[in-house]
Amino acid sequence: MRRLFVAFGAALLLSLAALVVSGVRNVEAEGAAPPAGLNFIVLPRPEALPPLHFADAAGRPLDLADFRGKLVLLNIWATWCVGCREEIGALNHLEAMLGGKKFQVVAVAIDRGGAPVVQSFLSEVNARALKIYIDPSLGVPEKLGVFGIPTSFLVNAKGQEIGKIVGPAEWDQPTIVNWLKSYLPTGGAAPKAKILNKETRADRQRSRAFG
Repeated sequence: MRRLFVAFGAALLLSLAALVVSGVRNVEAEGAAPPAGLNFIVLPRPEALPPLHFADAAGRPLDLADFRGKLVLLNIWATWCVGCREEIGALNHLEAMLGGKKFQVVAVAIDRGGAPVVQSFLSEVNARALKIYIDPSLGVPEKLGVFGIPTSFLVNAKGQEIGKIVGPAEWDQPTIVNWLKSYLPTGGAAPKAKILNKETRADRQRSRAFG
């Protein structure tokens, strides 16, 4: 009987170890681990997201499903949020570097003033790479359970959440850019990050000054 319990315990431990290894492989198969210093929480496996409705600068309705096929950095922000204003320059540069057929920053503003307020701020800080997306009804953050902004979600090409981070991040830092590239949809070479010129670097400093 004792041998039976020992054998059962050993089998149970092996099963648990297999599950842990399997979980690690699932995460690694999707992309690399977040770089040190980035408080990004990766889910054990990608999870489906609810329908998320917002609008573009012209008021045309959009859904997160419209971005299927791309890796999406979904950022919830507002012009009145100090952390968001500090982060917007890095998001703009990230979009300028990686934005295209495989990746897009989708920064959804929750300003009740709508597109004019957001457009005015982005123009002031020369954030020219970011497109304007608006959700003054707060439907998107409510469905995502967002309690503080900025909050950013990484969404894979299937529209599933990979993980999230609460608070601002230096999204255009090389270690973070390379980490994001590890999640890009397969097929073809990963896009090369565009080198920022002196003008865009000055724009970033200007965006921080407005914070």
